[in-house]
Amino acid sequence: MNEPTEKEIEFLQSLRNRPDKDPDKEFVSRLQRQLIQPSTKNGPKFIPIAVTSLAFITFLAVTFLFLNQPPNGVPLVLEEPIDKKEAIENTPQDGMLIAEKEQAKVILELPYGEGINQPGMPQKRPGGSDRAVESFFVKDGVFYLLDNAARKVMVTTLEGHLFTIQLDDSEDGKWYRDIFVDEDNNIYVLDSSYYKGVSKFSPEGELLEVFPIKADMMDPNAVVVNEQNEIIVHDVRPLMENLMTGEISRPLKTYEHDSVTAQIIRKDEQTEIINIKEADIEQKITVPFDHTTGGIRILDIRSNQLIFEKTEVADTHKIMAEFHVYVINKEGNVLGAVREPHEQSAYYSTHSLRMQGDKIFYLSAGADSVAIYELIPGERFEKKLQDRIDEFLNE
Repeated sequence: MNEPTEKEIEFLQSLRNRPDKDPDKEFVSRLQRQLIQPSTKNGPKFIPIAVTSLAFITFLAVTFLFLNQPPNGVPLVLEEPIDKKEAIENTPQDGMLIAEKEQAKVILELPYGEGINQPGMPQKRPGGSDRAVESFFVKDGVFYLLDNAARKVMVTTLEGHLFTIQLDDSEDGKWYRDIFVDEDNNIYVLDSSYYKGVSKFSPEGELLEVFPIKADMMDPNAVVVNEQNEIIVHDVRPLMENLMTGEISRPLKTYEHDSVTAQIIRKDEQTEIINIKEADIEQKITVPFDHTTGGIRILDIRSNQLIFEKTEVADTHKIMAEFHVYVINKEGNVLGAVREPHEQSAYYSTHSLRMQGDKIFYLSAGADSVAIYELIPGERFEKKLQDRIDEFLNE
């Protein structure tokens, strides 16, 4: 990828202008304000953004890797191919297990309503900026749902509702964008409106402190707490602020975990490169796309696995996209993947994907209820984008 200009870095990093395209509502809703979802282990380490307008749409680098693989495990790179069965048999202890076939199962469903344990009815808004369940977090079997429609945080388990935190709704302009839970179970809620700041609540839901955002952010959309208990806020632009130290910086498009660093480089519209550095060893993995790249985003790095989200975008006049979570080994072979059921969402959520340990969760704000899916990667998985393209071309 060519070296970007300062303007591209600030506004269109990892994006691709497509003025000839007419984005469909599904694609706009999923990508318009899509953020970085930084690492929860070592603080914010990963960037990209998405920007869109009525006349054109640009693409976000939100995902991470590779093509659908046939059962015989054809490698994604032409270097030292490893048989898939052998790779699975040699999965390290910290590796994610792969099912024979992908699974996306609803584990929690909450109908809309006015009850304290019900999400508020979403409010549809133009351009994908819906008031709905905007984000969620999962920790130790507890689900924290940030409801921007009813201005509250619902805390629940699969067995039942625990408690609800009523957020400040005294100002109509308040917009609650993200939620994070630290190691001590303190809860952090990001307000990205004119009143920009992060509210910290105790594990029982008592408001402890409000931290203002001082950086000149366009649209803060992610909050994390690092291992030093420092609150980090990210903007849709490559800009972040440490609310404890006041440090403001422009992060690079990298992901760090222990001694491993992964950097994503776009080669062309159908190819991304993952540059992995571990100790003194450097490895490049080529990531081809069936259609065109909507970006790749690393979710986790294990001892011999990379887990990532991948966005595949149709190269047609009408923009359509599909999203998968992939698991590969560090030799570049796909071990398994699972398709995100984004077609089930009637309303847009900024943060719809989370990982907790070995589990992957997907948030869907449907027409009548909010559902949490557990996604399980499989050796066999579906890809439906080409069917949608064929249907569009035959209209």
